[in-house]
Amino acid sequence: MIKKLLLIPVLAVLLLAGSAHAQTEELPDPGTLPGNPFYYFKLAAEQVGTLFTFGDLSKAERFQALAEKRLAEAQALSEEGDEERATNAAERYGAMLARIEERTQKAKEDGKDVEGLLERMAERSLKHQAVLARVFDKAPEAARPALERVMGMSAQKHEAAVQAISGERAETIRARLQEEREERRPEFSRLKERGVPVREIKDKEDDMIEDDTDEMMDDES
Repeated sequence: MIKKLLLIPVLAVLLLAGSAHAQTEELPDPGTLPGNPFYYFKLAAEQVGTLFTFGDLSKAERFQALAEKRLAEAQALSEEGDEERATNAAERYGAMLARIEERTQKAKEDGKDVEGLLERMAERSLKHQAVLARVFDKAPEAARPALERVMGMSAQKHEAAVQAISGERAETIRARLQEEREERRPEFSRLKERGVPVREIKDKEDDMIEDDTDEMMDDES
């Protein structure tokens, strides 16, 4: 009987931990955060790792992992109420996106298979939009223009990655992403009502359908 009573608080803690995890995005452990004196050692170690990463495709994958680290830092700092450092981390995430795109393009020009990388970019950047929107929601007014630029950049990279995916899996991937967009729509709608500039992300095919519909309505009028 005593053992059963002791198990109750343990199970409660596990259930609460599971619930908290379900409410966060699948980001890597941020580890040491900006503001900690050891953070610079972390960055130095990352730079060494990048130095010994060879090839454009491997570099792009490396930068993708580091971008998620920066975003995980932004999320953790925002949850701690350190909005200034959270914004800085989000901006570093945005800067990393440009490096990913550059290396991916070079790898593609060299004939490398970048389909797997593009698929991961498309899927993860959609999740990143949700994280950035939450960081924006907590940010002070002065930090919001910078965060809005990063959000726009992330949405743009997502759309570009989706359009660049080809091959047999393209339609399956796009359908899966569309399902995830629909699942996130209620949260994004709530955030938009709070003044968060959530961008409506659509496939190119959706835009074409809307354009055709608009043209038909114009013709009828």
